[in-house]
Amino acid sequence: MTSGIQRPSGSGPAGPAGPAGPSGPDGSDGPEVSLSPAGIGGAEAAKVEGRIAQMAEAMQAGSMRPEDALAELLDGAVGDDLDPELASELREMMHELIANDPYLASLAREVGAMPGEPGASDE
Repeated sequence: MTSGIQRPSGSGPAGPAGPAGPSGPDGSDGPEVSLSPAGIGGAEAAKVEGRIAQMAEAMQAGSMRPEDALAELLDGAVGDDLDPELASELREMMHELIANDPYLASLAREVGAMPGEPGASDE
């Protein structure tokens, strides 16, 4: 006995495989975005990596607070090209994102840039 439902022609194992993946040269259709020093050119990447290493050493030595290191990283991400008002708004939005995203907040807490668990008392 068969049902009145039929498989659309061209589907199934021998049919179309579905939507193709990204088709750009780097595997994406959109603009390339990098959140690491690898996304910038040679000398600039080395400078950024060096500064991050300096900040890590300074935090371990106790001469730099994690909050200050995070603020410096965010300042570097914002850059100097924006209108100061827009730059301030972007920094505020990034701070809110870090505070409200569970993964980013856990990373910030891990390095000491944020107080303990959400809702936990620091008393």
